[in-house]
Amino acid sequence: MDEKYIVPCIIAGRTTDAVIKIEDKEYCKILLTIEDMTLSSEDENYFYALAKLRKTLETNDIKLLCQGCAGNVYPSPMILDMGDAIRAYKMTLGKQAKMSDLVCIFEPCKPEDYATIEEQKSFYEAWVKSEKR
Repeated sequence: MDEKYIVPCIIAGRTTDAVIKIEDKEYCKILLTIEDMTLSSEDENYFYALAKLRKTLETNDIKLLCQGCAGNVYPSPMILDMGDAIRAYKMTLGKQAKMSDLVCIFEPCKPEDYATIEEQKSFYEAWVKSEKR
């Protein structure tokens, strides 16, 4: 599976488009192009590969506006263990995640949904501890 996504990103306060190409070979590989910068990452799943890219982007004050960078989006342990994690759950505190809450991590998100890796992880941990109804 080789796919391409166009995702907005914010660099120093201005918005531009990034191109994400994904490859499914031995590992899940992501190739990210933003203007004249190209980065690549690979890992056992796309969520972890995206997290590696995000570390570099965060140090350069670049915000990639895709669902995998949204504060309330995180894959379940089963998705991480058994799949390529190209989909993750869009979670709400106090509510159980459902199949209808699954989103593609490379689809665009709103600027206000963006979160750092740490903020995203903190939300996930709070969601896990929250009482579900």
